[in-house]
Amino acid sequence: MIKTNLKLIGGVFLLAFISSCVPDRDVDVTHDFVAIASKNSPEINVFDLGTMEVVQNRKLDRNARIQQMVYSPRFKKFFALDATNNRLLVYETHFFKLIGELSISGDVVDMEPDKLGHYLWLIHKNGDFSKIDIELGDVSLQSKIDHPSVQGLNAKSIMVSPEGEYLYITYQAGASDMLLAFDLETLEVESTQPIGRDANLFFSGKTNRLIAVSPLESNVMEFKPDLEFVSQANLAFDHLLGINTRGTHFFFASGNNVMAYDLVAFSSKQVYAGSSPPAVLSTNFYDSEGYISFPDENKIDVVQLASNRADMTFYETRNVEKNPNSVEYYSAPGACSYHSVDIRY
Repeated sequence: MIKTNLKLIGGVFLLAFISSCVPDRDVDVTHDFVAIASKNSPEINVFDLGTMEVVQNRKLDRNARIQQMVYSPRFKKFFALDATNNRLLVYETHFFKLIGELSISGDVVDMEPDKLGHYLWLIHKNGDFSKIDIELGDVSLQSKIDHPSVQGLNAKSIMVSPEGEYLYITYQAGASDMLLAFDLETLEVESTQPIGRDANLFFSGKTNRLIAVSPLESNVMEFKPDLEFVSQANLAFDHLLGINTRGTHFFFASGNNVMAYDLVAFSSKQVYAGSSPPAVLSTNFYDSEGYISFPDENKIDVVQLASNRADMTFYETRNVEKNPNSVEYYSAPGACSYHSVDIRY
């Protein structure tokens, strides 16, 4: 599971999530969809990413404002956080029908499903975190965990380790941010580490390392899952774009260019030249195709990836009518890779 805090553009904060798992049998992972919730209207549109035609439209009631959307591949559920009404909307992904609605307390700043899809974790600004049982399908079941070590924090994000043993919480501490590892078996804080301001967090599947990347501090930090420090390198860039499915490279923006950072060789290079600043990049399950969003031009560039899973060749441009508020890329129902973008404003 990967979590990235992207750049601040004109007071608009972008937050991205990427995930992958082993696909079910007979799942077509070559057919992609994108769900877009516009900040200008209370609705969610599902596009066929091949044609960019709307295949589903869901109107939202009560003047809803979608703050964030995440997808649980294992149980084929799609969650939309309505910040206006403090509720969580739950959709199935075959016909994109609303199957549940859960009232939640306010000030939720982030949410994320675990890798196995059993629980959806939510973090509140004050440091309280909650879990919702996804596996049983009972969206009314919400258990809150209160612990003195995490209460009162100015929390910013939440992430679950790939094996599900740790819950990571980032919080602001003065001029910097701290990363806290919470052991979900002992319910104790395992470790804390400084990670710089507005750091991006993700796991490298290739090295099984937790990576913290801070554009403002111009560094890349590497930790073991229990937050034991491994290494640090300097890297100047605008903001993080995403990571490929296999976790061998992450991509970052430098002006209009897409750069790739090799997590094994610890080196970077330019792999694509855009016509405006790129916002987000995601790859398909096989790392054979990538999607780069350019919000200033309301378009997505589709690129073909080389065998090294980093070098790119332009394939085609797909236009998006609206500058999205929140975007979730996922494959055909039942697929195991997705990439979402949430613009906070």
